[in-house]
Amino acid sequence: MHYYIHCNQKNISSNHRAAIAEFEKRLTAYCNTTLLCETKPSFQKDIKKESHQILYFCDGPSTYSSESFADYIEQLQAKGITALHVLVGYTKTALFEIQESIPDEKKQDTISISRFHLPIETSTLLFYEQLYRGYTILQGKTYHK
Repeated sequence: MHYYIHCNQKNISSNHRAAIAEFEKRLTAYCNTTLLCETKPSFQKDIKKESHQILYFCDGPSTYSSESFADYIEQLQAKGITALHVLVGYTKTALFEIQESIPDEKKQDTISISRFHLPIETSTLLFYEQLYRGYTILQGKTYHK
């Protein structure tokens, strides 16, 4: 599976970027990732493909445990989804504009892992960590809790 992580920020600080790079390196055993720092997501052409899906990563009460997120990944793969566009830090207004051009069956799923409002680059890093945790669970590998 290929994960396109769309981060609503022009740049990511060097310390966050280094941590993300470490997770990207670890994830190469399981999937491909592409980090796109852009104020407006650029996936409108791709999302019309049957094998692409959208996931909105937002603040709010936790909606997935690590185990249930691993199950979510597995379900996407079973459906034949080969690309997931993860939107981090976009406003509800921006998402509404995006949704107008997306077919109903492609409306995004939502995941949140913290009630706190986190900086966008921290949320992006947390998504990478959660993705790595999900894949290690699927592979039956030990991950520090």
